[in-house]
Amino acid sequence: MAIPKKGLPILLILILLPAAHAHVSQEGRVDMAMGEIGANLGKMSPADLQGIPDHAKEIETHLEVIKGELDLGADYNRELAGSVADFEAHLLKLEEAAAEGDGAKALAASRDLERAHARIKMELQRPKVDRDRLALALGGLLGTWLLLAALMFVASNRLQARVLKERTVEVFPGEGLCGACGACEVACPDGAIEVNHQGPRYLGGADCAACEGSCIAVCPVQFPGEWGDGLGPFRRMVAVRSRLPEVLARAQDGGLATTLAIHLLDSQRAEGVLMVRRRGLSPEPFIARTREEALSAAGSTYALSPSLPTLEGVEGRIAMVGLPCQVTGAEKLGAMEKLGNITFKAGLFCRANFLPGGMEALASRAGLSQKGVRRVDISGGRVHLDGRAEFPLRALADYENPGCKVCADPLARMADISIGGVGVPKGWSLAVVRTLEGEAVLDEMIGKGLIKAAPVDDKTRRDLERFARAKTAVKP
Repeated sequence: MAIPKKGLPILLILILLPAAHAHVSQEGRVDMAMGEIGANLGKMSPADLQGIPDHAKEIETHLEVIKGELDLGADYNRELAGSVADFEAHLLKLEEAAAEGDGAKALAASRDLERAHARIKMELQRPKVDRDRLALALGGLLGTWLLLAALMFVASNRLQARVLKERTVEVFPGEGLCGACGACEVACPDGAIEVNHQGPRYLGGADCAACEGSCIAVCPVQFPGEWGDGLGPFRRMVAVRSRLPEVLARAQDGGLATTLAIHLLDSQRAEGVLMVRRRGLSPEPFIARTREEALSAAGSTYALSPSLPTLEGVEGRIAMVGLPCQVTGAEKLGAMEKLGNITFKAGLFCRANFLPGGMEALASRAGLSQKGVRRVDISGGRVHLDGRAEFPLRALADYENPGCKVCADPLARMADISIGGVGVPKGWSLAVVRTLEGEAVLDEMIGKGLIKAAPVDDKTRRDLERFARAKTAVKP
């Protein structure tokens, strides 16, 4: 008996619905286990070596859940299996350090453990094809049209990548959603992508089918992680103000980002820091190697800047100060073993970003020389140029980057420390310390008298949650 054409989609749904339900249930259990692991990681501290074994035992229990739910022996899970093995090895080192009472060894193992946890999270987000189960499901479907659908499904990653050749890479993050972080340019093995303030451009000559979509895998928009209005994992939250007069004279808010960069260089924790400075009113990404160069990047730029390609070919220990999308892109590139020398990430809260020409247009309206504008600030819904001119924020509406109107992560959840001016007095910065490394660096800066820190109350946390909700309210 022939099946009416209109009934084919219904038949397909009835056949695949049980498998889809099972997949969703499995995904929920894995997400829950990953959440519990993250919570226990947040509670572990080298300062409390006696508490580590209990948290490690909890982590091992939830890790077994993940290993039981996922077929780590399958070819398509090869990289995930490697990340899980690395995680287990670092967890064992941490337990050994706790047993030996070695705080320094415990701190190093904790840092490696957090990085392995981040790699597992990324691998869980990457699209995978279980060819065996797919073939089994297709056995119950009739007709060549189903076989064609299956082949398209198996090749979905390759087809997504091949769109580069057909329409240019401007479309692959989603129409108009690109934040111009530059991660895709770094990820492309053929050097076939170039990113400027307008987004990515395909240069030609790439074997996109062989690559299977590395550019898509590292895109903060394509696979941003979990959407949500939460604050993300953090260890503590404090208000901070720099004690360096030369920083406060130029900095935005409390000057934490600039002071942090100076400390990372002076303490030799980093041999260079990826930052963005202004040339006139235009952004210029660069590697700061000295205190003076870090100071030249003080203050906000408010213009799209593809910073990550600046790191290509740069050797040595590198830190970065960047926007949330840049931090996410760098984390994903690190998981792909690209830009693996980034040792510290400072992320800046992001309300919005703008296309080049916006600030220049306002300066022109105010009769100001572009090179003469030394300070740009957006606060209270208004744009301030050097304190000499002021405009409502809506004056930049035509220049707002469309990709910044929706945002999965305005708070830089993948950073070691996230920094912004939300919920604190004017002239102060809010520091959201997310990792053990971030906590160690902040404590060093306080101990050396580079910054002063003050506790924050529940109102600050509510203000930050409100800020996050406002940015993540619209989903692509």
